[in-house]
Amino acid sequence: MVRGWRSSGRLPLVDSVASKRVAAVVLAGGCILLAGCQNLGTYRPPAWMGSFRPSRPSSVASASSLKPLSAEQKADMQFALGRSAESRGETDLAIQAYREAVKQDDRHGDAYHRLALLYERKGDLQQAHSFYAQALERAPENPELHCDLGYCLYLQGEFPEAEASYLQALQLRPEFARAHINYGLLLGRTGRDHEALHQFFQAGISESQSRLNLAFAMLLENRTEEARHQLLLARRLDRNPATIKRVNHLEELLTTTQHLRRLPGFEPLAQRDPQAQR
Repeated sequence: MVRGWRSSGRLPLVDSVASKRVAAVVLAGGCILLAGCQNLGTYRPPAWMGSFRPSRPSSVASASSLKPLSAEQKADMQFALGRSAESRGETDLAIQAYREAVKQDDRHGDAYHRLALLYERKGDLQQAHSFYAQALERAPENPELHCDLGYCLYLQGEFPEAEASYLQALQLRPEFARAHINYGLLLGRTGRDHEALHQFFQAGISESQSRLNLAFAMLLENRTEEARHQLLLARRLDRNPATIKRVNHLEELLTTTQHLRRLPGFEPLAQRDPQAQR
């Protein structure tokens, strides 16, 4: 699968309110039904955890002093378990936890988002698309969701729909580097080379790196001579060893691969976007 620039190894950060709520649930329950809770992290208990404290000095609260967990709290706990499973590479267990989270609280947009990403990585793009749509119903102003949906549509070859999603993401966050990069790749795939370069520049990357990205998009459409020209320009613009290595890699693919649709071992270049850490 050709990857857009997503920093796919990172997990999204839970907002501070949700993370505190998760920690209190874990502390209050005394145990976790699924393994892996040691990766939940350290949190400060929120105000509502006061309901779990014993009414008299004691090292252990009596069972009668504990209030039942709300559906929202149970969903937060399952979401934390899903994150823990993802960090260990246990995709199926993470999916199970996220499904349980939305079963407990249908408003949990973050769980729908993670389900979409995981099904996309498994190659089930139809299922991923469905979960993206459900996540957007709950968070229509989230640029990350629009960008990720755009990439899912891009993988399915639905370029006009993908473009609309990228533009929506950039309208919500004009400085969104990952959206600029992925949109640039789409523009390069559809022959709008100058627009593609503009998007790469908007992401804050150099001209040599931008031309490498454009060459990558051209290779996917079997535009080998045009890609070769972009690689020549990139080599002339930047003699940095890392850049030359990437140029050499793509030049090798030019001579060994025909009518490319997927290029293993190549990731589009971009500067880090602090808001896109995943």
